[in-house]
Amino acid sequence: MSRHPLNLLAGFSLVLLSACGNDNTAGTARSGPAAAAVEGVIATINGSPITVRQIGIMAEQAKMSKTPDSPAERKPIIEHLAVQQAVAQEAVAKGLDKTADIVERIELDRQAILAKAFVDNYFKNHPITDDEVNALYQKKMKDTTRGTEYKVRHILVDKESEARDIIAKLNGNPKSFEALVRERSKDATTREKGGDMGWSWFDTETQLSDFGAAATKLAKGKFTQVPVKSQFGYHVILLDDTRPRQPPPMADVREYLIREARQEALQKVAEDIKAKIQYVPATGTPAPNSAGKK
Repeated sequence: MSRHPLNLLAGFSLVLLSACGNDNTAGTARSGPAAAAVEGVIATINGSPITVRQIGIMAEQAKMSKTPDSPAERKPIIEHLAVQQAVAQEAVAKGLDKTADIVERIELDRQAILAKAFVDNYFKNHPITDDEVNALYQKKMKDTTRGTEYKVRHILVDKESEARDIIAKLNGNPKSFEALVRERSKDATTREKGGDMGWSWFDTETQLSDFGAAATKLAKGKFTQVPVKSQFGYHVILLDDTRPRQPPPMADVREYLIREARQEALQKVAEDIKAKIQYVPATGTPAPNSAGKK
């Protein structure tokens, strides 16, 4: 027995739905004059319109860089929407939109869409200002940045005995570090840079290994007197300089701070709403205090 094409398309639609989001809810089909009256209709399925606006929404949900504007680009989205609408129409015809569970799901989806619309509108009318971003940068970055950063060079060898031999030579001539790097280090990426690790600066929060711990015990211009073992071999480490730990540049964290500022603003709105919750007690049990009461 051959399978109905709609059944095959339904499975295809569900896969697309999971990739593009779940904001679309089933509704009754529009047909005839009603469909024709919808602005920007680009196709129909069973008389129900598929519009340019719907294509734009689907493109946004799929995080496409732009709304498809050529027939070839639009075709897969039109096909997806056609399958989705046809399947939704089948569901309505079977009365599934009237079942209690589906009614609740549709209502929750409606609320989620409207809540997102509220958030978008809220920040359109209450944009995060530069002053707010700067204040958050001071609070979360500058005021909490403590500790020390280190700038180091190293010589890397395979055997502990080699590292000890290098340390002995450095004790005899501390200025021979760069020459020993070129002669003995197996780290090709730093060998021609005098052993410079290329990290610029690091701190113990980002370099928690024995390597980092050894660097923190050195005075400026001094080198380790004991080989430092790592997964790469044995290191002789020279400390070039130290400085107070620096916060990340504003440009690197600006988008993060804007998101944080928005989250804080929304949290205040949410707390005001939570204070109005009235809990309904189960039959025969005492009513708990409302969210806004202590």
